[in-house]
This record gives sequence, structure tokens and C-alpha cells, in this order.
Amino acid sequence: MIKVMLADKNELVVHGIKAVLNAAEDMTLAHVAQSGEEALSLAKLHMPHVVLIDPQLDGSANDSDDLKVTRQLLKLNENMCVIGFSSTLNLTAAKMLLSANGHGYLCKDCSSQDLLTAIRTTHRGENYVPFVLADRLSGPQGSSNPFDMLSEREREVCTLKSEGLTRENIAIQLGLSVRTVNIYRHRSYSKLQITTDIQLFRLAVKHQLVQLER
Repeated sequence: MIKVMLADKNELVVHGIKAVLNAAEDMTLAHVAQSGEEALSLAKLHMPHVVLIDPQLDGSANDSDDLKVTRQLLKLNENMCVIGFSSTLNLTAAKMLLSANGHGYLCKDCSSQDLLTAIRTTHRGENYVPFVLADRLSGPQGSSNPFDMLSEREREVCTLKSEGLTRENIAIQLGLSVRTVNIYRHRSYSKLQITTDIQLFRLAVKHQLVQLER
């Protein structure tokens, strides 16, 4: 059973999400927070699998870090999935969240099926963004280097994997578990739209993430 926590102050949103999630057989809305501080407290106590957070609760007017809560949630548990749950589709906000190791971005007016798909997709270790944003994230307005979409840790895993290290050796070098390395690998492949290590190597050489010995 996927345990979901929602961080949102809007009661109508909370009731709607609760109805959708609790009607699904494989997930439940386990906890609701109405502030960033409450979200951190509940997450630390209950360790939900997936967190849906309204970006307006992420950070504060007195803090320059717009993703402060997301970053702290991810520090609690690297396996916790954080999805930005916004009133509008914002390309810049989506890029910021994904670059901070967030796992997805979703608009509150999405369909019930999109919501369930986003939760299931991130829970199995892949990133999720709506198709309309995915096109723009990979389109001409974005960087020509696809590795720029990755977080620092995802880029490290991809670099070491491209250099031929095994998952076990990558885990040792980065001080992570093999399971966590696999999660970063799956997220990276999802963002890069590839499925194999050979595709990663070719992409890494093309964009000079690694250098071929001469």
C-alpha cells in the first residue's frame, strides 16, 4: 500500500484528493499537512512513500530557498518521493523541483487518472511530469545538453556508470546503498528518455560527460 501525504491548505483540494486516493486499491491518503513545518514534522514521524506538496508551502517569504521544504523532506529519506502539486503549470518551477531531486510536478486540475499515475510512477523510482511540460522541458527552450536536467547526484551516477563502474562500485564510491543507486539510475534514464546502459554511454560521449581515451 502506497502511503501518501498531502501538504495543502485548501480544504476542497484535500477532500478531493482523499476521495480519489482512498478509492484506489494500492494507495491511501495517510496524512495531511497545512504548512511546510507540519509537513516536515509528519514526514519525519510517519515516513510516507509519496508527498504531494503545494509549492506555496515550499519555502517562505523570509527564505531565499523556494524549495526549502522539499530539500529537507528528501534529506529525511532519499527514498521518499516528492511531487510538486501546483495550481498552474509552471516550467521554471518544474525545472527547479526536478533539479533539486524532486520526483514529479503536477497541476491540481489534472485528471484522477493522471494523479494516480504520477504517484505510482514516482513510487517505482521514475520521474513524472505532464506531457505538455515534458515537451517543453526537452524542447528548444531548454538546454541542448540533456544532462543539465539531472540533479547533481543523478549526474554523478550517470558519469560513473558511463565510465563502466558497476552499481555496487558506484554505491561504494558515493557512499550510498545499491538500492539508492538504482533509484537515481531509473530517475536519470526516465529524464533522459533512454532505457539501456549503451544508450547512456553514447549520450554521455556525445555531450562530453565522459571522454574517450585516445
